[in-house]
Amino acid sequence: MTCPTGTTYTWSQQPDTKTPGAKTGKVTVKYPDGTSETVTVPVYVNSAAETNTPTPVTTPVKTNENTTLTDKQAKEGIANNADLPTGTTYTWSQQPDTKTPGAKTGKVTVKYPDGTSETVTVPVYVNSAAETNTPTPVTTPVKTNENTTLTDKQAKEGIANNADLPTGTTYTWSQQPDTKTPGAKTGKVTVKYPDGTSETVTVPVYVNSAAETNTPTPVTTPVKTNENTTLTDKQAKEGIANNADLPTGTTYTWSQQPDTKTPGAKTGKVTVKYPDGTSETVTVPVYV
Repeated sequence: MTCPTGTTYTWSQQPDTKTPGAKTGKVTVKYPDGTSETVTVPVYVNSAAETNTPTPVTTPVKTNENTTLTDKQAKEGIANNADLPTGTTYTWSQQPDTKTPGAKTGKVTVKYPDGTSETVTVPVYVNSAAETNTPTPVTTPVKTNENTTLTDKQAKEGIANNADLPTGTTYTWSQQPDTKTPGAKTGKVTVKYPDGTSETVTVPVYVNSAAETNTPTPVTTPVKTNENTTLTDKQAKEGIANNADLPTGTTYTWSQQPDTKTPGAKTGKVTVKYPDGTSETVTVPVYV
C-alpha cells in the first residue's frame, strides 16, 4: 500500500535504546485528510561492540622480561581507545609470554558500558635484559700489577652498578688490558645476562708499576766499609733487606755514596731500578 502524498510519520512511542538488541517503537501515520493510525515498528539497537571497532596499535606495547602487563598497558594496546565510549574497560584476557625477549602477542578484552565486549590481539615486545639494563664502567680504574691476567672477579668490579643487574649475570674479559707496561689502560668486559643477551663495556684499568707494587726496605744492620772507599753496587744491593723479594733483573746503585772520609755511622742513598724502568731511592745505613 502506498500512502498519499503529504502523509507524515512520527514516533508516537520511541523504542528503548538504553540497551542493545531487538526492540519495537510506535509510528503514527497521519494522512492529509487529518486521519491517522499507529503502527508498531521493529527496531534493532546496535551494541557498542557492533558500533565500535577497537584497533590494535602498530607499534608494540613494550614490557620487560618476567612481568605481568597491567590494564593500563592493555588500554595502551588499543590505538583508538580515545574514540571508544567513556567507561570502556581494557583487560588482558591472555597475557603475552614474557619469559623470553622478543616480539609477542597478547589478547585484550575491550568491555563496553552496555556489557558487550570484544577481544583484540595486540602486539607486544618483551625487552631483553640487554635492552633493559645499562652496565656502567667504574670511574676509578681497576688496579692490577704488571704481566698479570685479570680475573672475572675484577671484570665484575669494573662494572660500577653490578649490584643492580639481574642475579646470575656473568662478567668476563672479552679483551684483557695490556699489562706488559705500567700506567692507564682499558679492557673490554662482556656482561652476559641470564636470558642469553649480552653487551660489552670498556673498563678503565691501571697497571701498577714495579715501584708502586714493591717496597724496598733498608737493612737495620749497617752496611760495613772502610775509610776512603767507594761502595760497590753489590753493597748497594746488600743495603736492601728484602732484595730477594724484588723482581728479577732489579738493579741497585748508589745515587749518593756515604761519606767514608771519617769513621762512624753514616748513610747513603741507593736507587732501586726495576725492569719496567721505574725506580725509587732508599736511604741505607752505613758504618765506616
